[in-house]
Amino acid sequence: MKAIRALVLAVSLGLLLALPSVATAANRYVYYGACGTTSAAQSSHTCSKSSKKAAFFKSRDASVTYKVCVKYPNGTKLCANGQPAPKGKLKSVTITSTLKGAHNITWFVGSTKVGAWKLTVV
Repeated sequence: MKAIRALVLAVSLGLLLALPSVATAANRYVYYGACGTTSAAQSSHTCSKSSKKAAFFKSRDASVTYKVCVKYPNGTKLCANGQPAPKGKLKSVTITSTLKGAHNITWFVGSTKVGAWKLTVV
């Protein structure tokens, strides 16, 4: 019984110690989908079929290269690899789909997934 308590304590402590680094990593990047392609476009989870759409990304503390992928309602997945993101500069990738339904957007820096967004086209 002591061994089980010690194991639970060790796992709990490990999780608590890991949380600040996860929160810090999450704050390094800004990402969202929008009904527009300019930097003035507001984040949104729903866009009309006819509107312009884009996936936006910004790295707050370092210049990075990122990948953005969109999984379309029909199951097709397309990725834009090697996207440059200079520190502090908002970047966008246009989504040209007119398919109705959920468009699941994911961003990666290296092999690490750093964000996800669901953009529904109606």
